[in-house]
Amino acid sequence: EVAVLIEGEPGTGKELVARAIHGRSNRKNGPFAVVECSTMNEENLQQELFGSMDDKDNENRGMIVRANGSTLFIKDVERLSSNLQARFLRFTQDGFYTIAGKNQKVKSDVRIIYSTTKSLKRLAAARQFREDLFYAINIMPIYIPPLRNRIADIFPLVNHFLEKYSAKFEKNIKAVSPDILA
Repeated sequence: EVAVLIEGEPGTGKELVARAIHGRSNRKNGPFAVVECSTMNEENLQQELFGSMDDKDNENRGMIVRANGSTLFIKDVERLSSNLQARFLRFTQDGFYTIAGKNQKVKSDVRIIYSTTKSLKRLAAARQFREDLFYAINIMPIYIPPLRNRIADIFPLVNHFLEKYSAKFEKNIKAVSPDILA
């Protein structure tokens, strides 16, 4: 039930690890929601995460509420603006937040798993990421080394993708040549 911070280079499988954590948690029957911080500007990201009020005073629920009782995966947390970092710190501390344009506190019981391609500890030391937020989300850190440092994982991955794409494209490919594996 604690916050998890997954660090690793792009392509190391951070989302797979997050999905595995969700799938083995008490929240596994709920949705696994994903928000990619690198694909949105600050305003859109704030609306996506925390919701907003439209022109007709209707509430647009953010992912933090929509994932209530489940898991929210925040990809590239290092890209959060200082304003959003402050909002996440407040939410992490008490489980409440406010929707932009509305003065009412909203409660959500969502487990958040964060991922980053950078060292948040270094970013915090360089004052490029809030140190207090780093410590609040670094409860269960997981570092995934790059595949070049996990040579033993290559063969199972090759076999997995061989099976997957052989079935998808209706091909009867049973093995990869030793030259390719080398």
